Amino acid sequence: TAPHAAAVAAAAQRMIGKGFSIGWAIDLGGCLAPHAADLRALAQHLDMVSEDPVRSRRAFETGLYDDCDSDGVITFLENRPDQYDLIMAADQAIVQADPAAFFSAVKIALALAGVFVGVFSGNAEALGQAAKAEGLFLLATEPLPDGSVCIIAES
Repeated sequence: TAPHAAAVAAAAQRMIGKGFSIGWAIDLGGCLAPHAADLRALAQHLDMVSEDPVRSRRAFETGLYDDCDSDGVITFLENRPDQYDLIMAADQAIVQADPAAFFSAVKIALALAGVFVGVFSGNAEALGQAAKAEGLFLLATEPLPDGSVCIIAES
């Protein structure tokens, strides 16, 4: 689990309460396992992507997730256009290397409709602009106690 998993899960639940319809959701990094039951109430199908194949296999075997993949996150999302209605990222390491490429991949995976909830470190305004530049619509930026920011955006 990541320190921000609870904040991401709570933000996702707030957004879904505003009328988003979620058939398919994805937990990038597989950090939201403790919230899997609550998230399943929001989404028909919840996938996990983790860079750790052992962790992915363990989650798959325990039945927390329907599908697991250990490919690189950006490549994974780019290869699944219009696959997800909700994308959650509680592990900052996944998105820090290249935020522009990450937001572009998120836009592809949300192609027609959907919402992204993720946690980032760094300048909230610059990150929001990066998300907008890649074609996402920024819904909210929420500062977290440790200085990170939760970004909520839609396609």
